[in-house]
Amino acid sequence: MINLIDLIKNSHWPRLEKIIDSRQKKLKQKTKSLLFWKTGCPVWLKQLPHNYRTIAAKITWPLIITIFWIIFIINLIWPASKPEKTKTAFLNQPEVFSNRMAMVEILIANNDFDQAKKELLKINPGFLSEPERVIWQKNYLSWTQNSPEGQKKLIASWQKFLEQYPDYKIGWLYLGYYQLLSGERKAADISFQKARSIDPGLEKIIEKISTL
Repeated sequence: MINLIDLIKNSHWPRLEKIIDSRQKKLKQKTKSLLFWKTGCPVWLKQLPHNYRTIAAKITWPLIITIFWIIFIINLIWPASKPEKTKTAFLNQPEVFSNRMAMVEILIANNDFDQAKKELLKINPGFLSEPERVIWQKNYLSWTQNSPEGQKKLIASWQKFLEQYPDYKIGWLYLGYYQLLSGERKAADISFQKARSIDPGLEKIIEKISTL
């Protein structure tokens, strides 16, 4: 009589043993993958097929660290731009006149007119040397010509001046120019017409100003 247990062992057990070993290996791989997921795997990495995720997981963090150090070293070696140097110098020594004026120029270029005005008003031009006063006046004029607040002041000043001297043709040109900058097109046309009435030869200059 054939022993059923012996028959199973002799014919099927080796194959069954291989199947069990294979499933145990797959279970270990799944367990490792699950643990990695819980440690914070990037979302884009989770969307990859399993084999690609396994490969990408091995290189992701070393690659991120390498990129970080490369950027850090480049920032140390790469020379700072002129605005960056100016800002650094100003932050280190804001009381130095040249640093403050250089910072004012950057603020005006970046349309930060309120801060530029604050920095200008921190200096009393009466206590400056003649060369420093010229630089301060140049930056203050730049602020008035470019900022909405400054343009309104210039318009008011020219209007007041032309009330007393209505035949000053250049004054009407300046008034029209600043009115254009502030978006007052109709008022600018009236000012340019006043200038024409005084000197018709200003027509070409008015055309050039109107296209600015």
